[in-house]
Order: sequence, then structure tokens, then C-alpha cells
Amino acid sequence: MSFLFFFFFFFLSFFLLLLVCYRLAVVPQGGNTGLVGGSVPVFDEVIVSLANMNKFETFDEVSGILACEAGCVLENVDKYLAERGYIMPLDLGSKGR
Repeated sequence: MSFLFFFFFFFLSFFLLLLVCYRLAVVPQGGNTGLVGGSVPVFDEVIVSLANMNKFETFDEVSGILACEAGCVLENVDKYLAERGYIMPLDLGSKGR
């Protein structure tokens, strides 16, 4: 089992291409706050941590559309939107760290 941390989308996409070429299994992990266990490796997968990809890119207050990176913890997204008078339309069964 290997842990890999990424900061930039370009490096992540290149690395995933290498894993596909070598037919290696991948388990993506974000904030590791889930209760279901969907990001838990079961055998010999490469774990790709997206936790460092946790920035909010843009938020359009007219349309209510938020663009954020893949590693954002949903609780943090909910707080970010609440500060601006918006809500995240989901129920957070798991909370951040």
C-alpha cells in the first residue's frame, strides 16, 4: 500500500496515467471523514490522497455555483457557503476532523 499526496491537478493526472498503463488499482481519498468505508483499500491498491487539494476556486453568488478542488471536506464547504448566506443541499453524516 502506498500513499501519494498531490497539490496540482497536472501531476495527479500524469500519475494516474502511469497507474493505468501498469494496470494498478487506485483508491482516491479526500478528507477521510466518510462513514461508509468507500476509500479504504482492500488489497494492494495505491492510495491517492486528495487532502491537499482542498481550495475553493470560485463562487458565483448570482447562480450559487461553487467550484472547489477534489479534496475539500464537505463540512468545510458547508461552512464556507453558510458564511455567504447559502446552504449545501446535503446532510453530513460524517464530520471533518
